[in-house]
Amino acid sequence: TLVLSAMLHFLQGLTLGQIDDTFNFHLRMRLTRGGLVQMWHRLSDILFAWYEEIHQQILDSGRLHADETGWRVSGKTHWLWCFGNDDSVFYMIDRSRGSPAIQKFFTRAFEGVLVTDFWSPYDGVCCAEKQKCWPHLLRDAASVDDVTEDANWKSFSRRLVSIYRDAKKLHGQRDELSESEYDHSVGRLEVRVTKLATEDWSHADANRLSKRLSK
Repeated sequence: TLVLSAMLHFLQGLTLGQIDDTFNFHLRMRLTRGGLVQMWHRLSDILFAWYEEIHQQILDSGRLHADETGWRVSGKTHWLWCFGNDDSVFYMIDRSRGSPAIQKFFTRAFEGVLVTDFWSPYDGVCCAEKQKCWPHLLRDAASVDDVTEDANWKSFSRRLVSIYRDAKKLHGQRDELSESEYDHSVGRLEVRVTKLATEDWSHADANRLSKRLSK
C-alpha cells in the first residue's frame, strides 16, 4: 500500500484525491489523505540513506551535468536541481536558485568536469574542470540570427557555428587519429575559440555572446 500509493503520486502524478478514490472505492481499502501523507514522510525517512548514497556517488564521478528548473511547492516557486552522469541522477528541491542551493550539493570540491549552462552561480563551484553548454550558446545565437541581418553579427555567428561543427567532426575522428594529431587539432580549435571570444564586436549580441564564449 505504501509503495503503490507513493508511485501513484510521485511517479504518475496522481493527486491525493485521486489516490484516495482509488484505494477507498476501487480497492475497498480505507485510507485518509492525512494518513497517506504521514506514510510518505515515513517512506522518505526509510529511503534517505539511499538518497545520500546517490549524492556521494555522483560527487565521486569524473563528469557531472547540472541544471535547474522552476518547481512549485504549495503554490510557491522553488527550484528543482538536477545533477547527473551516465549512471546516476540526483534531484534536489530548494527555495534558492543560487549559491546557497549549490553549496548544499557540493559539500566538498568536485574533482571531475562540471558541465553547465551559463548561470553565474555555477562559476563559484570548486572543481577540476568546467565545460559550458554549447547548445545553450547556439540556441541564443540562432534566436539572434532570426531577427538581424547585421554583417558584424553574421560574421560572428558563422564563425561560432563553424568552430562547433569542426569540434564535433574532430570528436568523431578521435579514434582514427594519433594522440599528437588529435592534440594538435584541439589546440587549433582553442586558438579559434580564443580569437572569436576576444575580438572587438560592434554588434551588441556578438559582444554579449563573445563574453560567454570567453567564459
